[in-house]
Amino acid sequence: GFFKPPTVCRRMGSSRQQKLAKKSKRSRSRSPKPSPTPEERRKKILETRPKLKKGISLEDIQNNYWKDEIEGALKQHGIPTNAKKAVLNQRLYDFLTHGVKPTKKAPKRRKKSASTKKKTSKAKKSPKKGSA
Repeated sequence: GFFKPPTVCRRMGSSRQQKLAKKSKRSRSRSPKPSPTPEERRKKILETRPKLKKGISLEDIQNNYWKDEIEGALKQHGIPTNAKKAVLNQRLYDFLTHGVKPTKKAPKRRKKSASTKKKTSKAKKSPKKGSA
């Protein structure tokens, strides 16, 4: 024989087989990291987010604070809190950057309907003379 049959599979060389064996051993030996609990995630968020102070961006308020926290901050300064989160974000941003507190709008007056208007245009009729 001039021709020797291969001792290793043609598709996978011996070095590749060894690498795959090492990878499978490594993956078995490592234990997966446990996912953080909700309390741990909340604690990490609270530590890393920017403080509510002058110079904070609107985007930071929007992305790092929950609605109830924004409402609490607004209540401390006497700013109305009856709105959607986007509006509350803008109110807090305006207050922190410019010191602007929104003014409360006067309630809109309802128009009186035709049936409730007092009829003042008709004058009282006086009794006719000569009737006795």
